[in-house]
Amino acid sequence: MLTSQQFQSRDLEDIYLHGAPRRNNGIPQSQQPVCLRRLDALDSAAAAEDLDLPGYDFNDAGGHYSVGVKGRNRIEYSWPNDWPEDIDYV
Repeated sequence: MLTSQQFQSRDLEDIYLHGAPRRNNGIPQSQQPVCLRRLDALDSAAAAEDLDLPGYDFNDAGGHYSVGVKGRNRIEYSWPNDWPEDIDYV
């Protein structure tokens, strides 16, 4: 399970831990279910590249990874050890 320490984005943390944000946040409501699916996949992954799935628009930028949410919005993360860190919404 992903922990609070792994998140840079408090908004993503709320969506992951509570299924929905506890407050009005910067992530459009229409994108929140997609974010939750991406975070669930990230939680199940054994390696950063496990999110290289059809429809996920996976990108490896030299140790910094991202998956698409909608349009230009993405979830970015790093994978320095055996788990994701610095999970952020951009």
